[in-house]
Amino acid sequence: MNSSAISLRNLVKQRSKKPVLQGVNLEVPPGAVVGLLGRNGSGKSTLIKCAFGLLKPDSASAGCSAKMRGTSRPMPNRASAMCRR
Repeated sequence: MNSSAISLRNLVKQRSKKPVLQGVNLEVPPGAVVGLLGRNGSGKSTLIKCAFGLLKPDSASAGCSAKMRGTSRPMPNRASAMCRR
């Protein structure tokens, strides 16, 4: 993984055989503020959950180097399943 805080490449996630996310690419540099906009059911929460390892993508190269705000400690284990320091 490079120096990005969050890195997603070709993220694919389906629910009940219906595509929710297809081929999503996202690079977020450390310290960046990012907003996700979209209609209800467009996959915003699914994208975040996949990025932080709370949902397993059907296919992707994903990871993050998130830390708890104001500390040098990594995020709790459940949210850092795919995170690296």
